[in-house]
Amino acid sequence: MATVPGVAAFDARTCNATVLTGCGHPGILPDPQAPAGVNAVSVDSANNTIYAARASSTIPGNTISAFDGRRCNADDLAGCAAEKPGTVTVAPPDAFEVAFWLVVDAPLHTVYVVNQKDDTLSALDTNVCNGSQLAACARLQPPTIHTGEDPESVALDPGTQTLYTANQVTNDVSVIDAARCNATITRGCRQPPPAIALPGPGSLAADPAAGTVYVTTGSNAVPMINSRTCNARRLAGCTRTPAQVRVGSGPADVTVNPQTHTVYVTNSDASITVLDDRTCNATTTRGCQNARTLQLPGHQAQAIAVNPATDTIYAIIPPGNPYGPSTVSVSDGATCNATDTTGCGQAPHTVTVGFGASALAVNARTDTIYVANSDQPGNPLGGNTVSVIDGTTCNAANTTGCGRPPRTITLGPVYTTPGGVAVDQATDTIYVADLQNGEGSGTVSVINGATCNAITTTGCGHTPPTVTVGFGPSAIAFDPANRTVAVTNLEDTSISIINAATCNATITTSCHSPQPKIPAGRVPSAITIDPAARTIYTSNGDGTVSIIPAVR
Repeated sequence: MATVPGVAAFDARTCNATVLTGCGHPGILPDPQAPAGVNAVSVDSANNTIYAARASSTIPGNTISAFDGRRCNADDLAGCAAEKPGTVTVAPPDAFEVAFWLVVDAPLHTVYVVNQKDDTLSALDTNVCNGSQLAACARLQPPTIHTGEDPESVALDPGTQTLYTANQVTNDVSVIDAARCNATITRGCRQPPPAIALPGPGSLAADPAAGTVYVTTGSNAVPMINSRTCNARRLAGCTRTPAQVRVGSGPADVTVNPQTHTVYVTNSDASITVLDDRTCNATTTRGCQNARTLQLPGHQAQAIAVNPATDTIYAIIPPGNPYGPSTVSVSDGATCNATDTTGCGQAPHTVTVGFGASALAVNARTDTIYVANSDQPGNPLGGNTVSVIDGTTCNAANTTGCGRPPRTITLGPVYTTPGGVAVDQATDTIYVADLQNGEGSGTVSVINGATCNAITTTGCGHTPPTVTVGFGPSAIAFDPANRTVAVTNLEDTSISIINAATCNATITTSCHSPQPKIPAGRVPSAITIDPAARTIYTSNGDGTVSIIPAVR
């Protein structure tokens, strides 16, 4: 039998229910890019092409193989070994296992591929990618159709041109009209939002006053998108390459203090780059070279937040010991900002929080900092707590309380894995995106900030209620103009929208209803909202930033 991963080919005349003489000598179409083997295979007789969905092991199965059937058939099984497949990419390289199953619709010249963790079907054009023109497969950018959550397989009824996908998480079957979304007709396909290509986009922060969205990237630079000319209502500026500013090594997160016109960027070298948004933004870079640096304790810096009321900078510092708790550095922003840099050489204070701290947000109304802890000792599936720091005694001017252990909110099961935090000060509600191990519908925990804050802690011991959202919620943002909470679902190419006016700490009328979802880019991760531009910006695993209308 085969010793390399690929597709086995048999002569049906000598290997069938009654004749077995040829069963022990199959031909093998080798596919070295499928180390875990092949999940599914289908044949398009019209083009004499074999299409195979690559299984996932240590790398995502984000590609489809296409083989030339003319040189691998019952009359020439030995010729199969010399075949080299064409490759179609159906998901970003850092996506989850997606290319799970496929089916050929010959009349519509389309191969439909189940993207398991993206909750989509990709529609491949067999007229472009087939056995006689394998090189063209790499140039395909297939459109997609949304399915239910975690589709496992797809079947086609050629008589009615109907596709059926079996969806594991939603425990249902999607019924899709193939005639509305195929290789040549795309009116019924999923319409992804406009996007800007950037090199490995990460965290984002909108600065409406400067008309700029600051984006961390895989390089040591922060591109600055002009939100006045590149937004959901005006896309003219989206085609321009954004200006950028050099920062420290491996920028991780970015935030803005509008009171001092200061942009803070955390870097993997445990520093914070300090920028002036008046002279370093999307329209002018004359002050970008004047960036200052605030050095932090530890080896790297991650998420960052600012309390404008106390001018305090809070940044997550991972532990030097991988099994230890995280810390949050506490720095004085009053002496390290766009105008006053005399204190940028300060030695920040620290406060110890939970394990695997991944995100934090400040409620300036109660002077409370909420930190999501995504790990827990001895639990490989994730954490389930939020640390509550008393900002009244742990800030730039008063650090007497920084040494005290913070209060802790337990969100639910140990695999809740909180990954993003947002605050609605008007209703005193804290929203936390819960990944829920990524193997089912995620949730958003709705915390009552009025009963669990720096002063009042009576509600900290209560498990907060949750709202069910999409598959793999990771980041979250609050839009005060539209009174909505937007959550990126990194595993189903969507954003869930929660109505903050009817789902908050005190009003829950819409919390139990299905939350609407809008299309995003592939593997949406970080998110920010510019209320002035009425636009949501998300960074995606396919190397883009999506431009999405804020929901009204």
